[in-house]
Amino acid sequence: MRSLIATTILLIAWSAVATQNYRFDQLNVADGLSQNTVNTILKDSRGYIWIGTNDGLNQYNGYSFQVFRHQNANSNALKGNKILTLLEDTEGQLWVGTASGLCTYDPEQSKFDPVHLSSDPSSGPGHQYIRTIEQDRSGRIWVGTLSGMLYVREKESVGFKPVLFASQPVADVSAICEDKQGTIWVGTDHAGLYYKSAGSEGWAFLPIEVLSGGQGLAKTIKEDKVGQLWVGTQGAGLFKISTDRSGLSHYSAAGTPGLQNDLIKSLAFGPHGKLWVATDGGGLSIFEPQTGAAQHLGYNPYDPQSVASDAAYALFRDEEGLVWVGTFDGGVSIFNPNHKAFHHIGRSLVNSNGLSHRSVLSFLEDRNGDIWIGTDGGGLNIWTPGADQFRVLTKADGLSSKVVTSLCQGPAGQVWIGTYRGGLQQFNPETGHLETYKYQSGNPKGIRNDNVWALLPQGEQHLWVGTLAGLDRLDLATGSFEHWSTFSPEGEEAYAERVTTLYRGPSGMVWVGGKGVRYISEDLGELVPLEVSSGSTLNQFDSRAFLEDAAGRLWVGTEGGGLFIRSANGSEIRNFTMSDGLPSNAIHTLYQGEDGAIWMSTNKGLSRVWLESESGELRYRNYCKQDGLQSNQFSYNAGLQTRDGHLYFGGINGFNYFQPGLIQDNPHAPEVALTGLKLYDQYTTPEDEDSPLQKPISQMERLVLSHQQSQLFALEFTALVVCQG
Repeated sequence: MRSLIATTILLIAWSAVATQNYRFDQLNVADGLSQNTVNTILKDSRGYIWIGTNDGLNQYNGYSFQVFRHQNANSNALKGNKILTLLEDTEGQLWVGTASGLCTYDPEQSKFDPVHLSSDPSSGPGHQYIRTIEQDRSGRIWVGTLSGMLYVREKESVGFKPVLFASQPVADVSAICEDKQGTIWVGTDHAGLYYKSAGSEGWAFLPIEVLSGGQGLAKTIKEDKVGQLWVGTQGAGLFKISTDRSGLSHYSAAGTPGLQNDLIKSLAFGPHGKLWVATDGGGLSIFEPQTGAAQHLGYNPYDPQSVASDAAYALFRDEEGLVWVGTFDGGVSIFNPNHKAFHHIGRSLVNSNGLSHRSVLSFLEDRNGDIWIGTDGGGLNIWTPGADQFRVLTKADGLSSKVVTSLCQGPAGQVWIGTYRGGLQQFNPETGHLETYKYQSGNPKGIRNDNVWALLPQGEQHLWVGTLAGLDRLDLATGSFEHWSTFSPEGEEAYAERVTTLYRGPSGMVWVGGKGVRYISEDLGELVPLEVSSGSTLNQFDSRAFLEDAAGRLWVGTEGGGLFIRSANGSEIRNFTMSDGLPSNAIHTLYQGEDGAIWMSTNKGLSRVWLESESGELRYRNYCKQDGLQSNQFSYNAGLQTRDGHLYFGGINGFNYFQPGLIQDNPHAPEVALTGLKLYDQYTTPEDEDSPLQKPISQMERLVLSHQQSQLFALEFTALVVCQG
């Protein structure tokens, strides 16, 4: 076998592979990561993500980071800040390899215990530089170092002993792997792999001739599901060793267009058995193991959902199928195959296949099915769904403002454009002509304010115009504006007239957003506040969104007050807030899907809510940025339901669009961990006097409180996930 593999080197020609769209979420220093150079990633059995960087070890719970660093005066701190490799053993103990030594982490005491590999003072500093840690199926722990030493700790043993596996001096042990047959494989700076078969006393060497002459260090070794070994090297590309270990296939950047660099840092098997290859300078390559076809994924500075850097250093796939990518300078990129079917379109800086501005404020679907998108500084974008390019209208084309706050289409096909500080404009799509209506002092029939936040056609002859100074009705024939005011009972303070949204439901009633809830009474010729019971707080909040559902109920989204639902006969108004499970008390838009569920955008993602028919209880599913949303923050009024049922929601990083029926729940139930205990509104720790904690709350299996403590306590917890469903 050794002579055959030494002489049979097969260069695989690249074959076409069907490309898949890979979208990544990002974690970096802006999110609390200690540093953006990530060398290793691990998810432990409790659900925590551990991220090793050049400046500390990070524990991530799906929402926030806890950072561990070396402390000179603390013998129970990390051995060093440069974290190179991580392992959780079968007992649940975390092993941390650093550039300054090896240690284990005790979560019960929240401390690190140093592990001594050698007492030989002549072993040099490279002996402390831990390259790799692995555990085999028999329970042995294997450690490789930069000095070329390989150590093993037997399952029942306390200490490590050196392993003499090579007849010639080895300068670097950087990869260890156990295959399905129990053979231990070791990658070094020698031109091949050392291996020890199960039950064998001695070590053998499997040469790879193309590595001779220092062509490449065996950096990482993985076995696929059929038993083939994959070897990534530091300079010679990727190798595949056949199941019987008699054949070798070589993939290099020169011969494999899907592989753009031969400096391979890490390997991992992702969803559908595909091999992920992280390279230093060439981004990622996704291989089909059986065909050798590869797809390249690179960093795109204009795409926030591309991998964060072309220098990819670490790969880890968790049990949910998420692939975590550690990079040299971009932190962590996360590919989630369970992403909901939220399509995201953001800003493009170099061409017309993206938005002209990242922040979206308004939408319109015109008669042709084109989508008009108003932005907060980039003018107006026009997009045909499925097309690559956007058309843009800016101030150079006659727009009166770069900020487009509202849109609607009139009966003659004209597009009405509401702006911030630019008044109202009428655009003729056929001629491109723009007509502008702006405030004129002393003109009683002109628009009353240049900040136009809501538009709604009324029949063939009129247009409702909501401004920050109140509601106007435009006569389309004469171009004159009629000013409407809100009815205020005698003796009461005049009503705040600002109008932020207009909605006409199936009942024909026009609801007006702003202070409280109002509706238009054409009989009275004014706006009328909705009457509510003395116990309701509805009119204390600004209303931002309305929806009349199929059962005749009125749903009202507010700024700060959460969601209100008024019964069809008006006899009852119920209020739901974050305490009931909503992601935010700021609700911007409301739409009903074909299944009857209500979709709403908020300051903290999207939520799908519905009322149980029998109990009347509110049920919900919340979705966040990690589910594929443009951001957790969405914009007022920036929503649309198209004629074919698609929903559009705009926010601070572009917009999402999707078919509600394609959004499925995440099948993976999250791990839940306790993170804190408060007694009398103060955090308590095991060190506090009279604390009920004998160890950190996350390690407690049973908690006993005194009678006095049980009167005022609070438990904090987190769901150990990177996406919500």
